[in-house]
Amino acid sequence: MVALPAEFRLARYRFTLRLEQPWEVYGWAGSVLRGAFAWAFKRVTCVVRHRDCSRCLLHSQCAYTYLCETTPPADAQVLRKLTALPRPFVLEPPLAGRLPNPLSFSFGLVLIGRAIEYLPYFVLAFLELGQRGLGKQRVKYQVEAVTAERPKGGIVPIYAAEDEVLHDAEVAFTAADLHARACRLHTSPPYHLTLHFLTPTRLKFAGHSVPCIEFHHLIRALLRRLSSLCYFHCGTAWEVDFRGLIAQAGEIRTARADLEWVPQRRYSHRQERMVKIGGFVGSITFAGDLTPFFPLLVAGEWVHVGKGCVMGLGRYGISLIKGPESSVGGKNGE
Repeated sequence: MVALPAEFRLARYRFTLRLEQPWEVYGWAGSVLRGAFAWAFKRVTCVVRHRDCSRCLLHSQCAYTYLCETTPPADAQVLRKLTALPRPFVLEPPLAGRLPNPLSFSFGLVLIGRAIEYLPYFVLAFLELGQRGLGKQRVKYQVEAVTAERPKGGIVPIYAAEDEVLHDAEVAFTAADLHARACRLHTSPPYHLTLHFLTPTRLKFAGHSVPCIEFHHLIRALLRRLSSLCYFHCGTAWEVDFRGLIAQAGEIRTARADLEWVPQRRYSHRQERMVKIGGFVGSITFAGDLTPFFPLLVAGEWVHVGKGCVMGLGRYGISLIKGPESSVGGKNGE
């Protein structure tokens, strides 16, 4: 199996909001949540009056620019030509179109590497956003609770509206934790592995979006994303045989595909136009010797894959099938 760097770590939190009135979510909830969060985050962190990040003296030391407008540092040895990098966080809105409780809204937040240290800023930003309100309706809310998953299992409280205190807890999952999960999923071949794409997923190959993926498309995207996250947010270069893994991925065949393309758009205030964020959902089953790829696939369950990960797109779960009758459920695919 390929190994992620020891410095790689992440954490998953869950925010529960108590709404003052029902919120009718139009379009992709993750897009609305991402845009509103960025506004609130800048409001609680920016200390200059002009609000122009491009001419701010604090640009290189600013929490907002690091998390929401991530660009390569001047001394970066790789990917220096990119104008934007993967953000070190992922928002995970509810999968269902309608909320089970119209006055309650819960979403996940995955923080990666150094971003874990910024959790208090996220809590403060969502508290501020509650005073402004969500969506066009400006639905106000109270942050009722924040909890976190623990590496050894279970949930730990981080924040509660009753005491308004942020509690410290060791909730980071390390590369070793993810590798242990990969080993639990692994069995001796032959086996089939199914990926369940839970939110629209858009992958690119040779500059074009692929409507139906092959396994090497997925592995290329995961290698790009994870290597960037390691270098820019975990402080380490990931030494791995990229070409060898891609060549091995090319040997994996598709056993069954049940994917559907979901067209979707959102309005980009930065670009001042509607942009496409559609992608495929459904399941696809791969067959072959998948042993080297399990740590990559497990990490992808957390960090997502493809375009728009920060707003919750590209989320998938894993199930592993040893034979026609038995299966082992994945974290998000059970």
